[in-house]
Formats: sequence, C-alpha cells, structure tokens
Amino acid sequence: MVLLLLLQYVEELMLLTMSDVERGIYDNCRTSMEKRQMCCHLQVVERLQKVIGNDTMMTLNQVKDVMITHTNKVHSFLVVMQDICFQAL
Repeated sequence: MVLLLLLQYVEELMLLTMSDVERGIYDNCRTSMEKRQMCCHLQVVERLQKVIGNDTMMTLNQVKDVMITHTNKVHSFLVVMQDICFQAL
C-alpha cells in the first residue's frame, strides 16, 4: 500500500499597482495564456521572444526600450511601403 502525503498550501490573492510600462505590456497580451506567461516573465511569451529574445534576462525598462525600437522600425518600414504603393499609382 502506497501512502500519498499532500502538503497543505495557502492561496493568497494580492492586488498590485502596475507601472505604465507594466500596464501597457499586460494590456498588449492577446490571450489569457500570454498574460499568465507574462506574469512569470515577458521573455517566456513566445510572440514576444521574436522581438525581445530570450538569451539574456532583461529588466522592464530594457524590454520597453527594445519594444520601442522595434515599433519604430516597423513604423518606418510601413511608411516606406506606403510611399512605394502611392508612387506606383
């Protein structure tokens, strides 16, 4: 006969106040799975790994800077593509 000993656990609900950076990143998560992953660390979220990588742990401010740079690059690319499309007309 095998006895199974289950340890008692305590569940505690804590409310927190997010910084503007944290709130922006959390609100940008598309699914509840991404939100749960993001609570562990941003670099766990698969979609964000393409932008911020997962080689080196980053602070939220470092992640914010990388995401701003990425967004600016995407925006610049879209502006160039829009100009090319309009010139073709």
